[in-house]
Amino acid sequence: MGLCLSSPKPAKKRAGPRTVKPAPLGPATASAKDSFPLSEPKSPRGVPGPYHPGITYPTRSVSPNEQLDYTSRVTIKGHANTGHKLLNSYAGEIPIGKETVQVTVKALRKIGSGSSDTDFTKWTEAVRQRLKGEISVWKKVDGPGSLVPYIGIATVDDVPAVLTQFVDGTSATEYTERLSVADIRPLILEFADALKSLHSQQLRHGSIEPQHFIVDKKGKAKLTGFAFDRMVEEELEKLRPVEEYRRSARYTPPETLEGKPTNDKSDVYSFACVALELMTRNQPFHTTKKEEAVIGLVLGGKPQLVKDYAPLEDDPWFVSLERCLTKDVEARPSMAEVYDELSGILKNQTQPSTGHL
Repeated sequence: MGLCLSSPKPAKKRAGPRTVKPAPLGPATASAKDSFPLSEPKSPRGVPGPYHPGITYPTRSVSPNEQLDYTSRVTIKGHANTGHKLLNSYAGEIPIGKETVQVTVKALRKIGSGSSDTDFTKWTEAVRQRLKGEISVWKKVDGPGSLVPYIGIATVDDVPAVLTQFVDGTSATEYTERLSVADIRPLILEFADALKSLHSQQLRHGSIEPQHFIVDKKGKAKLTGFAFDRMVEEELEKLRPVEEYRRSARYTPPETLEGKPTNDKSDVYSFACVALELMTRNQPFHTTKKEEAVIGLVLGGKPQLVKDYAPLEDDPWFVSLERCLTKDVEARPSMAEVYDELSGILKNQTQPSTGHL
């Protein structure tokens, strides 16, 4: 009897490596519908999404400045504050980790005929490009709590904007209305400390006015607007005369009005102007009403400004602040010197008497 041979079973195929097709590369910043916490781990591709260990992903480097662009993650919550001639300020929110963080959003205002104005288009693009290059430097500024930090940048209504820490407070001008001069001095010293710290890191404010001096709910000084406010004015000046948009001459150093080079001692001049206003509740050149006349007085030097503050002539702080107002830029003290002088005077004034009867 013949044997019945069955056909051999085919050998089982050995399992080979499983290939998982990675998702296509996306932009460095997520869209609004898939916004993600900044602390969420990301795949080597630099974008959020599932990450499978053992799979080789195409790499895409994400620059620090791309990570600081919050365009798709910022939510505008409040109406624009149009107190600034070139900037609108909004209340906003961004996600950081599992929290929603309040921020202040400062965006360029539309000038001329807006997007149909060639100068406006060039201006916004110039500011946008400078922000991309400088925001990472501004964000790294290490200062006292009185210096309001930058968080990032964004595009709001097609114009560039910066995001800063939100400060729940009021202007120093309004806050000090109910304080004595003795109580105002420590506050001014906090602003001086913030400016001194900024200068120590080779940065300057460039646009000091009372609106940048804020006091929070705890009574702490907060200096805002460094670098950016001056940047937007500088870029506009390259395209057209900006007299109608320029900040008040009452706080502007003469070298700025003359179109000459400025430096950190230009900040010193403006700081002294605001400090004197806070101490007296009178603007610089308060006896002169017309802005054109103020410009002439600024260019002429400090005599009229000093005369307007005659009631302070015996105040020890006034001697230090007066030195800040000279037209000769290099003759002005540094901000570190101003801080040391003012703090030294304040310390001596508050020390208890050690005299004996």
